[in-house]
Amino acid sequence: MLKTHYCGELNLKSKGKEVVLAGWVHSRRDHGQLIFIDLRDSTGIAQLVITSKIKEGQKLNPEFVIQVKGKINERPAGMKNAKIPTGEIEVEATELKILSKS
Repeated sequence: MLKTHYCGELNLKSKGKEVVLAGWVHSRRDHGQLIFIDLRDSTGIAQLVITSKIKEGQKLNPEFVIQVKGKINERPAGMKNAKIPTGEIEVEATELKILSKS
């Protein structure tokens, strides 16, 4: 199965669910032990949190096509983004696969 959900349909009601997403790397922010990825598909953007345990996270660049499996968590207080519909949640990645490099 390529994906279980679309990025734009995730919200706080999805908290705690395990999902499989697929899409394009919209942006990448490396904070050392954590990498934040904005994953884009036709419905919107979801933020991924990738730990240093997932080695493929170090290789990601904008416009790579990836598939990620993870758990939906509520973003910490002060880290929510009211500018996007999925801004209250993030997906903590447990598995990542690069489908296509850019």
